[in-house]
Amino acid sequence: ILRAAVTDYSPGSLQCADGRVVPFDECLWCTYANPQAWLRGTGLDLDDRGFIAVNSTLRSVNVSNVFAAGDVAAVLRYPRPKSGVFAVRQGPPLLDNL
Repeated sequence: ILRAAVTDYSPGSLQCADGRVVPFDECLWCTYANPQAWLRGTGLDLDDRGFIAVNSTLRSVNVSNVFAAGDVAAVLRYPRPKSGVFAVRQGPPLLDNL
């Protein structure tokens, strides 16, 4: 199913927003990253999509004792897609910066 909003699932079937019920034997569920709504209430600067805005050292751009890495972070100087490979690569520099 391409570009279909799934509203519910049960073993063996997906319920789509358009009313379709799609049966399956095996399901491979692929989604993209979305920021959590609670981030808007933190006082942290966020990028235009709602992810925590950080500099190249993974430090919040407005709260100096907050660091963020992985999908929750948006490195403003080096925009990247939300992908596990970038999150994994941020681990060692984050450790050094802490």
